[in-house]
Amino acid sequence: MVEGQCLVTPGDSSQSHSLRERMVVEHGRPLYVHPSDTSGCVPAPVKLTGSENYGVWSRAMRISLLAKKKLGFVTGKCTKDSFDESLHEQLKEMWNESDVIAPSPNCGCPKLKDYIEYLQQQRLMQFLSGLNESYDQAKRQILMKSTASTVNQAYALIVQDESQ
Repeated sequence: MVEGQCLVTPGDSSQSHSLRERMVVEHGRPLYVHPSDTSGCVPAPVKLTGSENYGVWSRAMRISLLAKKKLGFVTGKCTKDSFDESLHEQLKEMWNESDVIAPSPNCGCPKLKDYIEYLQQQRLMQFLSGLNESYDQAKRQILMKSTASTVNQAYALIVQDESQ
């Protein structure tokens, strides 16, 4: 790049593709939810009928939960503290890495403001697309605002929505 020249080319989809790959929970992790893990799925083949079959039911349930890597949630081994890094924190960390590798131009040209706004909008979309369906209402509210929200503002709205 020639000094004094500003080449701004937003729209690199490889960065967002890489982000999606890093945000996927691996199969061996306790937070992974398999498509067959639904509320209608029977986790153990034995139905608990009372104290007379508790031992058999308990063993079947433990084996089922162990196979799905979910037993730690029942025994207390997996706690919220062990998974406290939120989507927002993971994204901020990756964006910081990205900014170090490919810093924004520092040229002061008119296109720079457009580039920064575009980058902030892309990051907002990455954040919103990583949220669960339960946040659809909050996502719609954020996207319908007349002024563009930042990721931090969107995160604050999501946390506020979650606490209600």
